[in-house]
Amino acid sequence: MHRGSDLTGNVLSARKSALWDLGVALSLANLCWLPVWAALLNANNWYYVRCSPHWRALAIAGMGLAASTLAVWLLRIAVRLSGGRAATTIGNTAFVVLVLVAGNALRLQLPWLALDSIRAALGAGGAAGVLLLCAALPVVLYRRRAILLPLAEKGLVCLLPFIGLVAFQAASLAHRSISGTACALELSDAAPGRHVAKGAHAGYRVLWVVFDDLDYGLVYGHRPEGLALPAFDELRRSSVFAEEAYPPASNTTCSLPALIVGRGVTHAQRSGPADLQLLFDDGQAGLWSQQETVFDRARALGIDSALVGWYHPYCRIFGSRLARCQWFQYLANPPGTWPMGARAQLDLLINSVPGAFRMGLARKLGLTDSRLVPRRAWHVALYQQLHKEVLASLCRPEFGFVFAHYSVPHPPYVYDGVRRRFSIETAGTYEGNLDLADQTLSDIEHAIDRSALADRTVLIVTSDHWHRHAVATEPEEPEVEVGRPNERVPFSVRLPRQNTGLAVSSTFRTTRTASLVLSILRARTLTPQQIAAWMGDSTDPSLR
Repeated sequence: MHRGSDLTGNVLSARKSALWDLGVALSLANLCWLPVWAALLNANNWYYVRCSPHWRALAIAGMGLAASTLAVWLLRIAVRLSGGRAATTIGNTAFVVLVLVAGNALRLQLPWLALDSIRAALGAGGAAGVLLLCAALPVVLYRRRAILLPLAEKGLVCLLPFIGLVAFQAASLAHRSISGTACALELSDAAPGRHVAKGAHAGYRVLWVVFDDLDYGLVYGHRPEGLALPAFDELRRSSVFAEEAYPPASNTTCSLPALIVGRGVTHAQRSGPADLQLLFDDGQAGLWSQQETVFDRARALGIDSALVGWYHPYCRIFGSRLARCQWFQYLANPPGTWPMGARAQLDLLINSVPGAFRMGLARKLGLTDSRLVPRRAWHVALYQQLHKEVLASLCRPEFGFVFAHYSVPHPPYVYDGVRRRFSIETAGTYEGNLDLADQTLSDIEHAIDRSALADRTVLIVTSDHWHRHAVATEPEEPEVEVGRPNERVPFSVRLPRQNTGLAVSSTFRTTRTASLVLSILRARTLTPQQIAAWMGDSTDPSLR
């Protein structure tokens, strides 16, 4: 009788232990997959794409989570059944490692725990102290495992309801993808606004071209030997040219809002898929969609504007204030094949392991390189469509102001300047993309000169930021080695039929470009000397 009761009790205890292990394994695996879930489910990450995640990407994540859970569960069961000292040591070590990986995955989702944020808050000494504590954590966790590991298990079980929330959100997004509404709702572009101009704009027109990542030093100051950029050279010889032009920021996220609003932006953070929270250099803050832009001010003058760009979802943010708007997403939507999707998610997982990103572990395993070929292909298609739209818009007389934000020479590097063709299978260079930007500028100038609008079209060419020589998101891409970093960007204003150059040596902040555009649109006559004097006067005088 007692033997049967003992047997039943042992079976119930074994089942209870197995269920406990399953809960711990599921919760731990889910935390390790946090970078993947954040990439797929966080609406802030949809800012750069036109649609919410494809159902296939969600299915890959679900299957990966199930496989990880099964692996951890079976390991815990095997250790429990073995009962040997060696097996227990292996099991405890594996559990400690996974807890640390999960903890780091959580840390990566909290910006205030980033090393740069800690260094800014505590200084170099405080950051070094935090790093020492983090280095000691695995040792403490293992040495006090008899107390700390059971507490960690209980904490993981308490987090199980979080999995239900993740599953519900993933299922909802999968349904949107399958039903064909993944690009609807909050991801839709705003409808273009009504035309305010009565017929073709009669005064001066402005085409403002921003080449992403175009560097003054590499175009003019320290150009790589053998690289010919005839269009940029000719532009310098036939325009008002700023020798000391400085952009608003070192990144596209801050610079483009600053240029379009005409105010310095020190920080920008995504606020859902259709807006940015901006912090201005005067300490004020606000949503980008709520700011008065250069397009609003042109509209108040009775001038219709067109915008063609990439990276930012311009048409979601203020498309209703434009007569025409076309934007191209920065990132391709989730990969269309199962293997590519799995590699992309595995890349995220590996980079959540402490130290793996700095070591370039995912790249050494071939995961990053395999993703670059489709990314380059997307970048080529994006550029070609964008360029076609710009050429179509700049010659339409109803648009008095056209703004173009180009995706070159920004990486990935997709152009072979020697063979004069796109290169997708192998990585190109910044020099190659510079060559492509030069050809793009040549196309634009020829389109203007051949159009009926050439006698009243003013061309402004600049960049959003200088070339950052170390691209953290793509360490595999080769970089052009030059001298000391230079934060200047090219800035040229070419008046209609202008064929002589005029250099401006004083410091010019390109944040003022929006004011310059409006002054040109209001002007009745323009000379290079007027433009040069305006650029040298920080009070933004009238050009009349």
